[in-house]
Amino acid sequence: MWISRIKEDARTSLQGHSVSSGLFVFVFFLISALPPTVIDILLSGGFENWINQMDSSPLSDIFQLIYFIITIPMQFGFYWYFLDLIRDQTPKIKILFWGYEHGKMIVKLVWTYVLMAILLCLWILLFIIPGIIKSFSYSQTYFILKDHPDYSASKAIKESKRLMKGHKWKLFVLGLSFIGWWLLSIVPTLGGIIAAGLIGFVINDLIGGLFLAIGIIGSIWMYLWLVPYFYTSLATFYERLILTQQPELNEQN
Repeated sequence: MWISRIKEDARTSLQGHSVSSGLFVFVFFLISALPPTVIDILLSGGFENWINQMDSSPLSDIFQLIYFIITIPMQFGFYWYFLDLIRDQTPKIKILFWGYEHGKMIVKLVWTYVLMAILLCLWILLFIIPGIIKSFSYSQTYFILKDHPDYSASKAIKESKRLMKGHKWKLFVLGLSFIGWWLLSIVPTLGGIIAAGLIGFVINDLIGGLFLAIGIIGSIWMYLWLVPYFYTSLATFYERLILTQQPELNEQN
């Protein structure tokens, strides 16, 4: 399983879906971040107070925690979108909400997320490195529940551990190969900040602010391209993983 081949297959899968997948990421970001931010602004007494405050109010923290828990099924749907993409199933934005169609599924997805978080925290309390290794062991749980919605949380995690046995290093290298892209996506914003400071000092703040806005837009554009590329690569990794271990799966089933 070569990393370069996985990324090449991911790029091929994204052909013709760049705009729709970027829109999907944007919608997910808005749903995840906008309501908590708006509530935090309102509870802080307005935008100016919100900008200047050091900490959120306790009520805002409670709301954000509740909202995060409510949106956990969406995080699974986010992964599932890109799995459908590589399988040529014409993914739709509505897959974000698939986990909410059945009450039991909502509970299962939330509990799966919480259980993984608890297990990882316990490992990290022992040592950082084992916790990181275990995060790779559990990494396929999201995809497994797409293919096997009947699995319990513990069974999905156990299956992820089995699939990742001997493959954790490959996933680590795959993630590592994107570091350059993540750093590059920050460059437009950094350039905008520097330009805004220099131009604002020499000419005026309005033109400087324009350059800052252009830099931020550039980073957002790269982000909306890079995130689909990254998660499509993860989905491709999972697909190759289950294909290479298909005989074992057939024996167990």
